[in-house]
Amino acid sequence: MHYLDTSVLLVYTLAQSLEKERYVHVSRIFEQVNTDIIIAPLLNRQDRIIHAQKFSSLNDASDLPHAISALIHNCEDIIAYDEHFRAIADTIPYLAPEDVLK
Repeated sequence: MHYLDTSVLLVYTLAQSLEKERYVHVSRIFEQVNTDIIIAPLLNRQDRIIHAQKFSSLNDASDLPHAISALIHNCEDIIAYDEHFRAIADTIPYLAPEDVLK
């Protein structure tokens, strides 16, 4: 299972006309994966506290819930247009949508 960051989901759902080049890549991912999207619940406080230290190298605190969600839901990678996730690639691999299609 892949974790699709909101930066990818926004391109697919709301920003198609604004992000035309990115939309081409993102829509191809959905065609290749050909699966349902599972919407995970928000993290509870306990999960955030337990797992936050594993991602201390993240520079952007808003990325932390995404990283923790990907971990606790056993995702094999994070697909995003946010390169901050490169900092945790040793824990959860980061891929840009274009990298998935190679």
